[in-house]
Amino acid sequence: MTAFSNGSEWDAWSVYWCYRCTKEDSCKILDFVLTENQVPPQWTEVDPRALAGRYVCDEFETTEGAGT
Repeated sequence: MTAFSNGSEWDAWSVYWCYRCTKEDSCKILDFVLTENQVPPQWTEVDPRALAGRYVCDEFETTEGAGT
């Protein structure tokens, strides 16, 4: 199964998850998704109709509040 059907879905999801994650710069999951366009096992699909909430990434670590 492909991770996203178009670039807009990826944009909405990645802004909420990848770009707020401490692992963004070295994320092997992100590398896999961008090269293979497959849903990795670290993602759980929770709502296929939602953009930012379609998948939950089990490896997510928020950058919010980091360093405070």
